[in-house]
Amino acid sequence: MNSISNELDRIREDIIEQVRYPFMERYIHLQHIPQSFLRVLYLMLRSRSLPQDRIHLYCMTATLMQMGLSIHETVTTRRETHRDRIRSRQLTVLAGDYMSSLFYQNLSTRGEVDGVAHLSKAICEINEAKMELYNLGNQSTFSWPDVLRLTKKISGGLVTQLSYFFMDESDEENVWDPLAENLLVLTEWQNFPAPASDMMAGVPSHLIRSLAADTYQQVRRVRPLEVRHALTEWLRESVMPRFDESLVREG
Repeated sequence: MNSISNELDRIREDIIEQVRYPFMERYIHLQHIPQSFLRVLYLMLRSRSLPQDRIHLYCMTATLMQMGLSIHETVTTRRETHRDRIRSRQLTVLAGDYMSSLFYQNLSTRGEVDGVAHLSKAICEINEAKMELYNLGNQSTFSWPDVLRLTKKISGGLVTQLSYFFMDESDEENVWDPLAENLLVLTEWQNFPAPASDMMAGVPSHLIRSLAADTYQQVRRVRPLEVRHALTEWLRESVMPRFDESLVREG
């Protein structure tokens, strides 16, 4: 676990270095690094037995992409007249665009053309899911399973797409689909921007409990054992305390 924590720290330091712009920091609060997203992405890539430098590259790239997608959600649509607030909103859009564009720069300079294509496809699917979720939020009635399905796509679509990109041809199944999305919904949904956060707050508890139980079962199929143990420990520390012990026994 120490080696995993140390590598995650190095990735976070590189991400912070790439997004550090004093002028923007003066007017906006840059998006926090999504810790759960980075950890799930790292463990998925580690399970694919990739070289460490390639794991580092894709963790940094996809996390920056996720930050760019998230920061765009903080842009308000209300009419602003104060000069500093107008500038802050403009810089927020630019910051999101900048972080989103870094995925292309980082991957293209390393010759990862196929990686660019897969992440671009994931971005399109995530944006489609966001539009569908916003549409659901404007309806008087909607299906909670649909809310969960779309929220999972938004939170974990990048990781899921990369899990297929790096899937070994000898693998019979991709255990990370839907594991990655399930893990991220369970750990991140309280931090989603509106209307996702408002809608998720009303999801029936039995659906969340069922999702957690399914996720715990899916983790048991993860290989290698090192990654499975890291996931299990993280689940017990970060996710399962939100539920009573009976849920863990069900799993």
